[in-house]
Amino acid sequence: MAALEPYESLIRELIEEKNFTHQDVRNDLACNFLLERGCSARNVRAFCTSRNIHRFDNTRMSQPEIDDKVKQLVDEVSTLDLI
Repeated sequence: MAALEPYESLIRELIEEKNFTHQDVRNDLACNFLLERGCSARNVRAFCTSRNIHRFDNTRMSQPEIDDKVKQLVDEVSTLDLI
């Protein structure tokens, strides 16, 4: 996975923003940076797991939406009259 460390920000962008798969990332690094050794889809997956890099499922709520909902619910609960 050491071969992937210089590319962490690129990998994060490709997966989180462009929704690339691990195989897509591997192909991109192989084509654009001639990176072959240490750059299998399996290594990309392990690298992403170790750095908390994940694709976002568009059918689910985004992080800002989750944050807003949590804030809304906390506000609702904090305004309740406790007996």
